[in-house]
Amino acid sequence: MKNFKRMVTMTLAGTMLLTNASCSKNITTPTNSGEMIHAVTTDKAMYDPGDNVEIHIDLKNSKGSDFTGTIEINAKHLDSQVGSTIEKSFSLTNDETDSIIANWEAPSTDFKGYLLEVDVRDSSNNLLDSDTVGVDVSSSWTKFPRYGYVWDFTENVDASQRIEKLKDYHINALQYYDWKYRHHKPVADNLEVWDDWTGREIYGDSIKSYISEAHDVNMVNMSYNMAYAAVSGYEDDGVKQDWALYYSDNNDNGEGHFQFKMLDETPTGITHLYFFDMSNKEWQDYIFAESNKVFDVFEFDGWHSDTVGEWGEMQTADGKTLYVKDTYTEFLNAAKEAIGDKYLVFNPVGAQGIENVNISDVDVLYTEMWPWDRDRDGELYHSYYSLKKEIERAREESGGKSLVIPAYMSYDYGEANPGSPFNTSAVLLTGAAVYAAGGARMELGDDGNMLSNEYFPAQHLYMTEELEQRVAKQYDFIVAYQNLLRDGQTETTNRIEVLNYDNNPYGDPNTIWTYSKQDSNYEIIQMINLLGVSQNDWRANDGQKETPDKVSDFKVKYYYSNEVNSVWLASPDNNDGRSQELSFMKGRDEYGNYVEITVPSLEYWNMIYMSSNTSDGVENIGTGLTQSMNNYIESGDVSGPLVKQLTDTLNQADHHLEKGSNEQGIKFLEDYLAHLNRKSNDQNVSTEARDNLKETVEALNNYLSHGEEEITIPAEIINGGFERGDLRGWNITGSNVGVDGNDVNSGEYKAYFWGDKPYEQKIEQDLSLIENGVYTVTAMVKQNTGTPTISRMEISGYGGETVYTDIPHEEEYVKINGIVEVTNGELTIAFHQAADGSTNLQIDDVEIIKN
Repeated sequence: MKNFKRMVTMTLAGTMLLTNASCSKNITTPTNSGEMIHAVTTDKAMYDPGDNVEIHIDLKNSKGSDFTGTIEINAKHLDSQVGSTIEKSFSLTNDETDSIIANWEAPSTDFKGYLLEVDVRDSSNNLLDSDTVGVDVSSSWTKFPRYGYVWDFTENVDASQRIEKLKDYHINALQYYDWKYRHHKPVADNLEVWDDWTGREIYGDSIKSYISEAHDVNMVNMSYNMAYAAVSGYEDDGVKQDWALYYSDNNDNGEGHFQFKMLDETPTGITHLYFFDMSNKEWQDYIFAESNKVFDVFEFDGWHSDTVGEWGEMQTADGKTLYVKDTYTEFLNAAKEAIGDKYLVFNPVGAQGIENVNISDVDVLYTEMWPWDRDRDGELYHSYYSLKKEIERAREESGGKSLVIPAYMSYDYGEANPGSPFNTSAVLLTGAAVYAAGGARMELGDDGNMLSNEYFPAQHLYMTEELEQRVAKQYDFIVAYQNLLRDGQTETTNRIEVLNYDNNPYGDPNTIWTYSKQDSNYEIIQMINLLGVSQNDWRANDGQKETPDKVSDFKVKYYYSNEVNSVWLASPDNNDGRSQELSFMKGRDEYGNYVEITVPSLEYWNMIYMSSNTSDGVENIGTGLTQSMNNYIESGDVSGPLVKQLTDTLNQADHHLEKGSNEQGIKFLEDYLAHLNRKSNDQNVSTEARDNLKETVEALNNYLSHGEEEITIPAEIINGGFERGDLRGWNITGSNVGVDGNDVNSGEYKAYFWGDKPYEQKIEQDLSLIENGVYTVTAMVKQNTGTPTISRMEISGYGGETVYTDIPHEEEYVKINGIVEVTNGELTIAFHQAADGSTNLQIDDVEIIKN
């Protein structure tokens, strides 16, 4: 069976290449025409396990005629279907709108993400329109935080509308920015209305309305306040000057009481913050008690505790010197104990001292990033890579927590050009950098605003409609794939090569940024497109960022750790975030085992995930070919997936035959034979492809009738002219080899060996099940640079001694040949070269002829 399997796979490999030229429409690909679906949302931001998920599908009939059809809803966890399809029939007259509600019961497993795929089909089952929405099934927000904010607490604010917008982004926690009365005294004496430090009127009923609306959609509410700050008048409220922090004599940032100027003047007269010693027990007792008063009068769920960062060496009233960051761990552990079951979040500004927060008892990690601050290695937090690096380090030090980063986009541009739009590429690339690394952003606020400034009410820039839609898809994506993004994954150093494009793991400009992670089930490639992007600064402070050059149909070589039997692609930029199975080939070279993956496109961010498990389509072939295989064939995108499914089908047949289950093994093959017969008569398949399919059918029939011993196939070299533009069909040893279109002997491509340094390289191809007899192998070769130590064609494995044909040093292509007599039905053809460096070899038009 093994030889038979190889024979059929080789035959179909050639067949599918030809089939690509003539194909019908892939009926499984959503058109996203917008003719029917206006929006798909859910009733909550997050769900407890087993909850009812209420799906809202807003429809508008834009077809120009009355319509009757069906909505189909399928839930997916990564690449797997969850439960049964939900169907809803509906009718709409032309231009009519409606909102249809469907219900899905969330699975009982905690901390899982899902993608609900919503399709509209007409009465003939044709797919008319499609959309998706993410669903987070988690009992707590702390594992997968998606943090937002509110700041408008004016009278009669429409809290319901604002919470609704944030719910649709799946925001599961809210920071209530500057809701308080004073930093050292958050709760005002009058709970109906008070002014904040700037003089803004704050209405207690508005805060209560926000909290109630947020709780209804399963959002957490966090009370914002400083950890160690007070404003003028603090002594009248019980804050003692003995608790204060002072600049030390060694600190050039100031003198006297450590303070921070916020504004030149305000209606309240409050312009400065004054800071106190976080390690002082009396200050701790005071601020913890004031924070607990908040929970007594409002139904907040936790405390978001803020700082202004690290300002150098300080000293206390009694002369003790310290750095504020060194007080974080002890203060936070005491704060968490003081507030009990309430959540605690803390902001070490600029990630200064974040290492002390990472090991504390905070529930969620958070740090405000500024590009002029430096990490513990002395590197600026300026680049996309610097964000990733800090997210990874925080995860490791905290035991797996996901870091939330407020990274204020285009800060100076926003202040200089209020009312301007955000740059779409800048926002999406920074989001991709953070999310792919396993972090989260603080960026979205009430009324759908996006932050560009640390003072949240400063709404300088706005999102365009396109950016709103793309950001929404990013949030759907990080929900649906949260179990691959930030659920125990660890970074690996596995080698990744992007053929024909520069790539590296550091996010350099004008490259594809690639790196890998893994967990117990998957190996994962993160791929962010910086091609055509001249700067890798996340902030885009001048409001400018080039749109990456979208690339299509390129290949990636990934050197895997564990066996790979299925490869999937998911992207927020394509196909509404659905997982798409990819074709791949396996090989081995000097770097180890790899899979070569064909990637259909990359716009901003792709995630490729691989598993040792076969896909559902392969596992369920059983007594007939699955619909997914038919779809592959009808789409024309079949050279890899169909061959893979055939191979796996034959593996299953092998398994049954080796176990003695001949009847079941033959059944697999008979089912496949029936399918191939149907396709060989399909007029939508090219003539060449149908001829090759018929040859496969004939060989398969021969096997089923007579057994493996009587099968022979014509000796044919796969990709002998390298016209596929790659080395498919050839096994590779070494790395100094490729295919290009320069100086070919014929056609469009040739293979080449080249290396500036010493190398040894071989490509080879095994033929089996060929008829015994005398064969001549020929090739056109050219070796005209350098002097190799070995340069030859090798023919082996045919039942005799290896035949070597030396390749001469010539300025033009020459034809070489080797003649052997095959006695065992097998043959291996190889091209082998070793050199000290700066040496070439060109190979084209490899052929075999039976004499």
